[in-house]
Amino acid sequence: MNVDLKIQWFLNRYECERCSCVWDDEWSCMCNDRCPECDIEMTPYESLDLCRELDEEDLDFARWRLPSPLWPPHVVELVQNRLEN
Repeated sequence: MNVDLKIQWFLNRYECERCSCVWDDEWSCMCNDRCPECDIEMTPYESLDLCRELDEEDLDFARWRLPSPLWPPHVVELVQNRLEN
């Protein structure tokens, strides 16, 4: 699929300064998270970039699962084109 759109996704890794708990969390940005043990807010010490280009399955998922008002206009256009073909 020749699309210039990417899915933003990151694997964030954390280690709590207070209790030394270590955990990973996937999210659409490199963001802080709360320690599952002591609830302190922590910044990731590492974020792995899992971004990739949109594919046909992503468009099918968007069509069935996401309310269209949340879609960016260029994604709406791609989904509509996909439905017409």
